[in-house]
Amino acid sequence: MFYGIGIFFVFLVLFISFFYPIPLDILNSDIGRHLLLGKIIVSTGNVPTVNLLSYTYPDYPFINTHWFSQVIFYVWHSTFGFDGLIFLSVLLATATLSLVFIYSSRKFDIFTAILIALIYLQVISGRTQVRPELFSFLFLAIFIVILYKYREKYTKWIFALIPLSLLWVNTHIYFFNGIVVLALFLIDALISKRGKYNSKSFLTLFSVTIASGLVILWNPHFIKGALYPLFVLNEYAVPVRENISFFSALNSYNKPSTIFFQIAVGILWISLLISKKRMTPIDFLLSAFFTFMGFFAIRNFPLFVFGTFIPAVKAGSYIINSIGIELYSRDCQLG
Repeated sequence: MFYGIGIFFVFLVLFISFFYPIPLDILNSDIGRHLLLGKIIVSTGNVPTVNLLSYTYPDYPFINTHWFSQVIFYVWHSTFGFDGLIFLSVLLATATLSLVFIYSSRKFDIFTAILIALIYLQVISGRTQVRPELFSFLFLAIFIVILYKYREKYTKWIFALIPLSLLWVNTHIYFFNGIVVLALFLIDALISKRGKYNSKSFLTLFSVTIASGLVILWNPHFIKGALYPLFVLNEYAVPVRENISFFSALNSYNKPSTIFFQIAVGILWISLLISKKRMTPIDFLLSAFFTFMGFFAIRNFPLFVFGTFIPAVKAGSYIINSIGIELYSRDCQLG
C-alpha cells in the first residue's frame, strides 16, 4: 500500500512539473480578452451580448458561454497576478487528473494507471495554456467519477451533477459533454438493467439527467446559450487552427500531440477489444464518444484524455494482470 502511495506521489511531482512553470503566451492566447471581459462583467454587473472588442462590427451579437470563468480569471489575476493564473491552471489540471487517476488506481491497478497517464499526458501537451476549458476538464472528470461510483452503488452525490451542470453552462461551452455523459450512463443503465426500469437507481439517474438538461437553460442567453454548441462553428468566417479535425492536422499541424493521440487511441481500443468480456457498455460508450470528439477537432484531445482514462486503465489492467498470472503459472510449472 505504502509503496503504491509513494509511486503515486512521484508521478504527481512529474505531472506538476509537466504543467509548471508554463510560459504564458499572451500573444497567441485569449487571456487578455478574458481578463478584459471579466473586468467589464464585474464592473457593470452584466454579461455583454454584443462583441464589444470588434472594431469593425461592435454591435455583432455575441453569446458568451464562458463569462463566469472570465470573472474568475479577472478576480484571480487582480489578486495574484499572471503567476497566479499559471498556478491556477496547474491546480485545475492536477485536480482533474487526480480525480480519474485515484479512482482508476484504487479500483484497478496503480501501475497501469501511471502507464496510461504518462502516455495520455503527451496528448494534452499542446493545451496547457490558461483557458476556460480547464474548468470543463475538471467538471468532466467529476461527472465521470461520480457516475462510475453511482453505477457501482447508489450515492447521493449523483444530485450534485445538477448544480454542476448549471455552473458548467456558465463557465465554458463544453458543458454539453456533461449532458452527453449523463445520457450515455442512462443508455448503459437501459442495457444493463434489462427491464428493471422502476428501480430507485434508474429513476434517480433518469431524473438527474432531465434536471441537468433543464438547468442549462439558466444562462444569460437562455435557449440560444443552451443550443449554442450546435451552431458555434458557423460563427467563424475563417478556419481556426484548434478547430480543425485530426485528419486535417496530420498535414498542417506538426505537433507531437497528434502522434501520441494516435498511440493513445490504438492502446485504448486494442485493450478494450482484448478485454471486451470484462468491460461494460459504458466503457465502450465513453470511449466511442470521446474518441470521435478527438478526431472531430484537435482542441478536443483533452476531452479524449479525461473521458477515456478510466476505461483505458480498466482494460489495460485486465491485460497486464492476465499476463502476470500467465507468467506466474509458467514459473510454477517450470519450478
